[in-house]
Amino acid sequence: MAYLKLRRFEEAKNDCTEALNLDDRYVKAYSRRITARKGLGKLKEAMDDAEFAVSVDANNPDLRKQYSEIKAQLMEKMAKRSSVQAKHTISECDKAGDRKDMSSHPLSDLQKDGFMEVDLPVRAAAGIRECSGGTSKGASGVSLRDNNMQEEKPSWSC
Repeated sequence: MAYLKLRRFEEAKNDCTEALNLDDRYVKAYSRRITARKGLGKLKEAMDDAEFAVSVDANNPDLRKQYSEIKAQLMEKMAKRSSVQAKHTISECDKAGDRKDMSSHPLSDLQKDGFMEVDLPVRAAAGIRECSGGTSKGASGVSLRDNNMQEEKPSWSC
């Protein structure tokens, strides 16, 4: 706890890990290691600790609070990352210039295999339209069908 108060998160994490090596059910050590990992910016590891600690002591309100806080932080981080990726993808499309000739800009394997759900404001900005049959088409010439991207010649009608 002293290391946490001094904001020496690495040392605090290491001490908690040593305590947990002695007793893997010591909930207070998990709680403190969660705090240390959050301080280090290691949210995924903190979430792993929180999930296990809650499974050990489901009625502990402090653990449940830590779990909820970390989950919210992870969701926020993921939302920001998705937003940045969407903006990056849209700006790449803008830089591509002539969208009618997609042969000069083939999709990479990562783009073909990847799938990202796009919220309505981003869809509107990218000019993505819903079509019948579960497809979405945009000015980029990329069609989404059943979570798979396919390169197509752009057409403004579905």
